[in-house]
Amino acid sequence: MSEEINLKDNRNAGALDDKGGEPATQVEVCPMGGPGGLICCDYCTAAYSRVLSNTAKEMEIQSVARTGQEVSEILELLGDARNRLQDLSDVTYLNNQRRMLLDSDQGVSVTRKTGLR
Repeated sequence: MSEEINLKDNRNAGALDDKGGEPATQVEVCPMGGPGGLICCDYCTAAYSRVLSNTAKEMEIQSVARTGQEVSEILELLGDARNRLQDLSDVTYLNNQRRMLLDSDQGVSVTRKTGLR
């Protein structure tokens, strides 16, 4: 019996009010004197539906925020990878330029030593 009373007293704990989305401070009581909840009466069904709707809305907001954070992290990783790839590309280009200079210098040296063109 004490568990039943406790459940009735806490049935709207954590419910959000209709105005600012703040937690409700006042426990709603069935205007018809019923136990409240989904199948009590039209008023209680609507109140219960609001609580479920607000809970679903909050879950959606959290899910979107979490996904947005993941996307931000991925974009940051992609930006870092792009910068590293650009740096490697620049180094490869410079190294290729140096190799071409070395190859052309070696070609001149071989021609001078052997007299061949």
